[in-house]
Amino acid sequence: MEPRWWLLSGALLLLTAVWWRMSRSAHLRRGLPGPAGRPEDS
Repeated sequence: MEPRWWLLSGALLLLTAVWWRMSRSAHLRRGLPGPAGRPEDS
């Protein structure tokens, strides 16, 4: 396998992970009224 394919797949995986995390946190933020249920954040 060529090195550039490793780079491409790695970048794609990173992008997907970041996007999934962002969309997931956005859904959580939309569903919860506030960080009241998480004492760790205070």
